[in-house]
Amino acid sequence: MDSVLTQKRNKFKSEAIFPVILSDGTLGETIKIDNTGVLLELEKAPDTAIVSVDIKLLDSGLLENFEIKLKIIKTTEKNGMVLCNAVFLEPNEKLLSNLQLALNQYQSLSSDFIQLTKIIRGFLKKIRTESIEFDKQKPDKKTQANFIDLRKPMVFTKLDKHFQEIWEIAKNLDKQNYRRHQLYYQQMFYDLFGPNIEINWHIYRKPLGYSGDYLAMNYIYDYYKNKFLGNSTFEKLINHYTCNIPFSNSNIERKDFFRKQIMLEIAKKREKARILSVGSGPARELIELLINNEIKSPAVFTCFDFEEKALKYVRDEIGKVSEGNKKFITIHYVQDDVLNIIVKKDTRDKIANQDLIYVSGIFDYLGNQFCSRLTKQLFQLLKNGGTLIICNASTKNYCHRAYFEMLGEWKMFYRTEEEMLGWTINLKDASEIKFEDYLETNNYLFLVIRKS
Repeated sequence: MDSVLTQKRNKFKSEAIFPVILSDGTLGETIKIDNTGVLLELEKAPDTAIVSVDIKLLDSGLLENFEIKLKIIKTTEKNGMVLCNAVFLEPNEKLLSNLQLALNQYQSLSSDFIQLTKIIRGFLKKIRTESIEFDKQKPDKKTQANFIDLRKPMVFTKLDKHFQEIWEIAKNLDKQNYRRHQLYYQQMFYDLFGPNIEINWHIYRKPLGYSGDYLAMNYIYDYYKNKFLGNSTFEKLINHYTCNIPFSNSNIERKDFFRKQIMLEIAKKREKARILSVGSGPARELIELLINNEIKSPAVFTCFDFEEKALKYVRDEIGKVSEGNKKFITIHYVQDDVLNIIVKKDTRDKIANQDLIYVSGIFDYLGNQFCSRLTKQLFQLLKNGGTLIICNASTKNYCHRAYFEMLGEWKMFYRTEEEMLGWTINLKDASEIKFEDYLETNNYLFLVIRKS
């Protein structure tokens, strides 16, 4: 009797789509939900008649995620998927109230946001199914690459358009609504961009605790153009997309820009050129110069980074380079926090008297006041005639923010030239302050400051 009364009090019906993972690992999504059960679309039939499903609320501050136990009563196949009618095994009042709350949160989302997400999710599911069928033929790497190359213009164009449209909605949401939409968005793509997509999963999971770590940069450097990462064709396709969006390409161009600046600085010096990379990360620009044996004049290069693993990576990679290729260069490694450049004289003394200082991935994560103070201190570390180059993400051409920011939670400060120039107001002895127009994709700004 109590169960009947509970269902009457909590009567509801919805066609809300939620991605689900069953207790046996089966992936799928809801098609319909009411107070008695759900209609599921799954990639395969469940192993057992009794399964459990995790329901994730869109506002974890209201309630924790909760689990629903289901009994499968009917399965049918349709378009390569399995439709399952399931009833709640224990439809108690708490469960139904929680489910009602989840549905209420779903209904608070932008209808345009939901519709755009459903459309692209359906499209990607079709591409994944097509890729799975292709992989059953056990293609070699060349055939697999040809399959990806034939489809990526269409797939990439659709994804580009989707992320641009999604961001136009997301950028106008207040903080709470943004987070609610973000959680829904992440749920909708979990099975498509989640643990099986190595690069995306690393960006989202942040094993070192922050975005843009040296491993994320190495993924971008290693798997662009015609290089693929992944086991399945679908995995390779999505990883390939991640490493070829304009933001990723800008990181490649940024690395090449700093390679050029290092060589120009070394070439113009009669004595040893002293070069400092702040937030050096994997220092791929330096490693590539050494591998290619391009440094032919004396130089002292300092890698400054707070991440011990990043510095170890650089040290190990340079250790693999032949001694002849690095005979002109001395390399120092300084593990320290960038804040200490401002507050500790001992830190500044370790890295003083530089001909070239460049900062590639630090200012993107700092507030304007911190940026002004850091710019002043770095400028003071230059020799007379030295050059400071600061890179920051630009407010232009940022349509893929929905991809790496909403899905990957990669947060940065995007800035205009005027904002960056504000950091230089109190600099004395600056003979030139300008922006270097280098990147074709224009996702970064390069502020160049020369000392008298």
